[in-house]
Parts: sequence; structure tokens; C-alpha cells
Amino acid sequence: MNALFSKPWVVRLTLTCIVASVLLACAPTIQAQAGLDRHDRKIHKKLLKYSQGSYLHLVLHSSSDSYGALGTVSEASFTFKNADSNAVSTYSYSDIARVNTDRETIGQGSEHHYIRPRTLIIAGVLAAGAGVAAMEVR
Repeated sequence: MNALFSKPWVVRLTLTCIVASVLLACAPTIQAQAGLDRHDRKIHKKLLKYSQGSYLHLVLHSSSDSYGALGTVSEASFTFKNADSNAVSTYSYSDIARVNTDRETIGQGSEHHYIRPRTLIIAGVLAAGAGVAAMEVR
């Protein structure tokens, strides 16, 4: 056993595993301290996927709808520019019931190029077929 820990890479690996285990064990505690409940974190995470200026459809808990462009996203709230009135509003995540998108964006530099998964699969199959054909020709 003593000979095993005499190698520096084994000690480094062991310490790395210990630190990783402690960080993983503390992750739920750290996340709970953020002050957001499960639904709020879900809305926050979904909004982080969109770039600033993305055209979104917000469904509020008050049963009203709002269409517009996403502004800045922070830990407790986000800004949203209403498409009808061009008024900028700040919403907390607890105000939002659902977030939908029409895959449209507003503003310079906010273009989102959507590639369907089917297209990626077809491109992969064609590349694999070309590789097999090249190997057969040799």
C-alpha cells in the first residue's frame, strides 16, 4: 500500500477524486441557496438558452400573454421588450408560467441558425458511406 502512494500521479488522482466528490456533494446545497424554487430555476435555465434579442412568447401566471424580445437575464429576473408597445419590462421568474419561441430573432448579431437533427444524421450517414466507399476503392 505504501508503494502505491509513493507515485505522484496516484496521489494527484486520489486528491482530484476527493475534491470532485466534495464538490458534487455540495452542489445541491449551493443551488438551494440561490433563492429560486424548482420552477423558477427551470424558467431561468430555459431563458439562458436564448440569445439576447430572441423573439419569445411568454405565458404569465395571470393568464396573459406577452410577445417580444428577450433582454438581459440575471439571477433573479430578466428584461423583456414588448413587441406591441416597445416597453421594456422586468419580470421575475415566478411571474412566468411558460416560455415559447417562434425561432425568430430581433436585433443585430442575434441570428440563430437552426439545423434539424435529421439533417445532421443524414450528413453523418453520407460521410460514413463515403468513407466506406473510399476504403473499398483502395
